[in-house]
Amino acid sequence: MSDSRNVAPEKIAIIGIGCRLPGGACDHRAFWRNLMDGKDCITPTPADRYDTATLASRDRTKPGRLVGGRGGYIDGFDEFDPAFFGISPREAAHMDPQQRKLLEVAWEALEDGGQKPAELAGSDVGVFVGAFTLDYKILQFADLGFESLAAHTATGTMMTMVSNRLSHCFDFRGPSVSLDTACSSSLVAVHLACQSLSRRETGLALAGGTLLHMAPQYTIAETKGGFLSPEGRSRTFDASADGYVRSEGVGVVALKRLDDALRDGDPVHAVIIGSGVNQDGRTNGITVPNPDAQVALIQRVCAEAGITPGSLQYVEAHGTSTPVGDPIEATALGRALSTGREAGAPCYVGSVKTNIGHTEAAAGIAGLIKTALCLEHRMIPPHINLDRLNPAIDPDALPYEIPTRAVDWPEHDGPARAGVNAFGFGGTNAHVLLEAAPAREEATEGDEWDTVPAALGHSVLPLTTRDPDLLPEAAAGIRRELAGTAQGPAASLTDIGYTLARRRQHLESRLSVVYDSRAALEEALDTYLRGEAHPRVLLGRRREGRRRGPVWVFTGMGPQWWGMGRQLFETEPVYRAAVERCDREIRELAGWSLVEELSAGEADSRMGETWLAQPANFAVQIGLAALWRSRGVRPEAIVGHSTGEVAAFHEAGVYTLQQAALVVLHRSRLQQKLVGTGTMLAVGLPAQEAEPWVRPYADRVSVAAVNSPSAITLAGDEEALAELAARLGEREIFAKFLSVRVPYHSHRMDLIKDELLSSLSRLRPRAAQVPLYLTGGQEAATRGPAKGPELDAAYWWSNVRDTVHFRAAVDQLADDGHGLFLEIGPHPVLGHSIAECLAAKDAEGQSLPSIRRGEDERERFTLSLAALHNAGVDIAWETLHPKGRPVALPRYPWRRDRHWAEPKPVEQIRLGRRDHPLLGRRLATAQPSWEARLDTEQLPYLDDHRIQGSVVFPAAGYVEMAAQAVRAMTGGEAVFADIELRKALFLTGGTGAEDTPARPSGPSGSSGPSGSTATVQFSFSPEDAAFTVATPPTGDAGERVVHARGVVRSGQPVA
Repeated sequence: MSDSRNVAPEKIAIIGIGCRLPGGACDHRAFWRNLMDGKDCITPTPADRYDTATLASRDRTKPGRLVGGRGGYIDGFDEFDPAFFGISPREAAHMDPQQRKLLEVAWEALEDGGQKPAELAGSDVGVFVGAFTLDYKILQFADLGFESLAAHTATGTMMTMVSNRLSHCFDFRGPSVSLDTACSSSLVAVHLACQSLSRRETGLALAGGTLLHMAPQYTIAETKGGFLSPEGRSRTFDASADGYVRSEGVGVVALKRLDDALRDGDPVHAVIIGSGVNQDGRTNGITVPNPDAQVALIQRVCAEAGITPGSLQYVEAHGTSTPVGDPIEATALGRALSTGREAGAPCYVGSVKTNIGHTEAAAGIAGLIKTALCLEHRMIPPHINLDRLNPAIDPDALPYEIPTRAVDWPEHDGPARAGVNAFGFGGTNAHVLLEAAPAREEATEGDEWDTVPAALGHSVLPLTTRDPDLLPEAAAGIRRELAGTAQGPAASLTDIGYTLARRRQHLESRLSVVYDSRAALEEALDTYLRGEAHPRVLLGRRREGRRRGPVWVFTGMGPQWWGMGRQLFETEPVYRAAVERCDREIRELAGWSLVEELSAGEADSRMGETWLAQPANFAVQIGLAALWRSRGVRPEAIVGHSTGEVAAFHEAGVYTLQQAALVVLHRSRLQQKLVGTGTMLAVGLPAQEAEPWVRPYADRVSVAAVNSPSAITLAGDEEALAELAARLGEREIFAKFLSVRVPYHSHRMDLIKDELLSSLSRLRPRAAQVPLYLTGGQEAATRGPAKGPELDAAYWWSNVRDTVHFRAAVDQLADDGHGLFLEIGPHPVLGHSIAECLAAKDAEGQSLPSIRRGEDERERFTLSLAALHNAGVDIAWETLHPKGRPVALPRYPWRRDRHWAEPKPVEQIRLGRRDHPLLGRRLATAQPSWEARLDTEQLPYLDDHRIQGSVVFPAAGYVEMAAQAVRAMTGGEAVFADIELRKALFLTGGTGAEDTPARPSGPSGSSGPSGSTATVQFSFSPEDAAFTVATPPTGDAGERVVHARGVVRSGQPVA
């Protein structure tokens, strides 16, 4: 059998990092700041984890007690944003917070790596997660009545789900492995992920680990095992190290094969060049490390990678801060790192546990993240809490130093390399080799730092969240990046835009900022963050449903003006080229230059003439369509209004550009002949209500267009229209003449019918490539999208003569699910009509202009592009952000809502909730009962009441218990009718090691060197107001011992 270990493992890139670590480290940048600051992140245990006042002790042997009362804790351990992941609040409450935080951190790792989770859905992404303890399961299962166990308890608490939950939520189809090797779990997960990538089993992998503390049981158990520091300090390699400090942590790295990451332009924090796992085997105890196994593992992994351990410049030690484990690892590292090391070659060893404590299942990933950041920043943070080296460690025999201050990465030949150790307390060891990422191309002098490239004019910065309420927080984070802070310089405008636009998934709620400089972007964000409106800040939400794309609405006559499209012609090559193509076709067919006419000044412009206005509108529309397509915007449907159908048919693929030019030239040429034969009148009436008004003028006035439920346009003889307008005015009905001298869509068009049909007889229309809705002809707008071949010369006669049925077309578009409309023309003239049509159908929608008269054309175009993005249209971000590098940006601003499910009695014990220190907590019994653990370590005043050296519970204590019970039940004062002291209650044990424990008075007592204890129960009988204080039985043969009885009633309420 061939030895695969002779083949160097494939290099794996760490492209993304997500983490929650002690010290408020909610991302890898905050984590790195803590490390470089030498921050000790160990704190007293927060009250929301468990109550150390009732659970902590100085004596590790004391039953039911833990030592230290300190640890490393993450922020918001019980908070979650279930809606983001499509999870109901009910299910979220039963989900282990470890699953919840893994979901968040996995998303952040993918974002940090420039990956879009939606694009990875359904692919072979692998998920490998190490876990160890399941505190939430303990809390859920502690209900001995089993009534709190619910439909989601199984999937919410089982360890298998720490990986499977991620795979299911993100629809990842690669391997999904949950594993437990204790404190090496997460580094073993990284090893398995690397193997999966190397075998081409997956193209991207998430690997990490998790540990959260929500219940005291594991801490108590590890206290009894002698693992934990009574002082609650992590002092790896120090002479005073007396155990480790349990800490919380969640960490995930996104991994890809290095060649793939470089090909895809992904960020690379560091490169994994080797990994391995072995076992200690049989040692003096299952938790005792094996130095030979540790050395052998490092040597093997290095050999497989084709390097020697001596070429490493840094190793992140497991470093648990135990008096036995520290010297073993330190010596083993000395042996391994001496292999192949040149004399004087510098090397350092440190442990992140001095900063954050021991995160157990997440310890390996925490060390890996730290080491990757060291390689990325070319710095090694200080190893803190090292005052005097453990005397069992001989520094002179070691080829490395332990840095107690931050140091530059040491000088070396070849790539910077490091190793990471992680050891499970059952003997499973893991080691990972890292190498610095390949040098990436640095920004050149020509890269824009403060402005948008002149070729673009304006750009769009997209910010998106699922919940719109989170947009301000997202905007504030980017504003800080632009400003820079004491923790880091301001980021490149180019890189921020590139990362947000092209390397982040765009979610439903959207905020887009149009800007042309850094200062403009900052000013717009500042205005928004003050709660004020800004014309360049657009808010929106992605349209739901299948049809999110825009309907291209080609405007008819009316919006043209002498300067239309001129700025785009001068600044946008795509637009210019399209207009010039139109110019060539028109010049060939008609012999005059459209470009020249479009270039004329206001005084010389002939844009008011029909023969020019229609071709000019057509060319502007073709140019705008080309520009929209270049930005990635494609029509989901097309409709044209009157002459706008010429460009509409071309953009739908029905006509070639030459055919479309032929139509618009002949249409405009012939209609020019009708100048002076009539005019047009806009009227504010529905079509049906207008009919009786128009009927008397039927031979002289026609309904030219029905644009909306309350607006029509009439055309015909000027005298007849004037008379009609006067009559309408008398009834205060809106009527306004249009500035035209041609009565379009009226009986006057009959004069050009024959010549129009003859001129267009050679049209050869093709099948429409886009759903094309018609507005010309009596039935056009009600028979569904056009096929295309029927749009011949006969149709154009209908287009010229018949009513424009724009309202009917919009109604049908709305019925077909369309709600986003983009006007293609030199000025928006149909938006109001579209809004009226949608409102009449109680349909939601939006209409946007391409450009607007009198406004900066590039800015207006970009504003509408941003609005399209906000509505959910996919745009070609590479045209707005053509270059840039993915950079670390603030993480997603999750909702911070608490989701929790825990049986009440369990919560009372965990959080130390008592009605009174002597009475204790109320029990879930039919008869009012309480239970208290009396402990002189927590209640030192009890230690003062001794008889012959033994602690005896004072008689006044029984009275106080009864009084507090009455107060808890009624809120009133206690009135004693009787009290009988039956048997002394001894608190067994002494206050110091020299004390001789007294003989227990009952089986529930226990002794120890740091206090005397007893467990008592107080019960009350409402029928006769009698109370009893007794010690409960313990074990099979134990008996209940009554210490006091009495009668107590409620008196006057307490003021």
